[in-house]
Amino acid sequence: MQIRRLGLYAFMVLALGGCVSSYYFDRGMSQDGRGEYDRAIQSYSRALSFHGGLAEAYYNRGITYGKKGEHEKAIEDYARAIELDPGHAHAYNNRGLAYGELGELDSALADFARAVEIDAKYADAYYNRGNAYSQKGQYEDAIRDYTRAIELNPRHADAYNNRAVAHASKGDCEQALLDLTRSIDISRAHFPLYDPKLAQASYNRGILYVQRKEYVRGSRDFYRACRLRYQPGCEELGRMKAEGTLDETK
Repeated sequence: MQIRRLGLYAFMVLALGGCVSSYYFDRGMSQDGRGEYDRAIQSYSRALSFHGGLAEAYYNRGITYGKKGEHEKAIEDYARAIELDPGHAHAYNNRGLAYGELGELDSALADFARAVEIDAKYADAYYNRGNAYSQKGQYEDAIRDYTRAIELNPRHADAYNNRAVAHASKGDCEQALLDLTRSIDISRAHFPLYDPKLAQASYNRGILYVQRKEYVRGSRDFYRACRLRYQPGCEELGRMKAEGTLDETK
């Protein structure tokens, strides 16, 4: 009878393991959402102790490690998620981001490339690869990827902003202005008032306007960035005032 009880107990543990792992997985997601990252990691680890083949638990724990700045650990978890689910495009994308944080741009590019091979409509993977190319100074490649991201997501304000930076880096300021204006228009129409996309694009456009000696337009963009709590915009306004160019906006 004792052997039967032990056998039944073992069966119950196995049967309940999936349910218990789901409980800890869901708890980890809630804790992560509240910014309780250490507790979330503990919960995901607990879920994996019951179900070691749960790719999403490794993936989510990797995200949480990334939020804590522990990118090496994040890479390990994304790698494990990929081993369990080789078609996990998001795991490749996020591992690419982690590699990028560590300055390993070639590894990042390889992962972003794999992500878009798996999912050719993955706009953010194209966007992230564009950022990596831009960091390497490969602006034509970056522009190509930002353009693809915009084709897939016409409201991708960040892609417009970063494509503008790539164009400006190549000396094409006219196209940069067009992209920044589009980024600003999208942000004002579709995102909250205090949106960092709007602040950064406004600041960047202000820089280009001031370089063209269009001080009225430049100061307006800096004012907007400053109102959106983007400190570089406030600093540019102070610089313009000190130089006397702010007076030309009156």
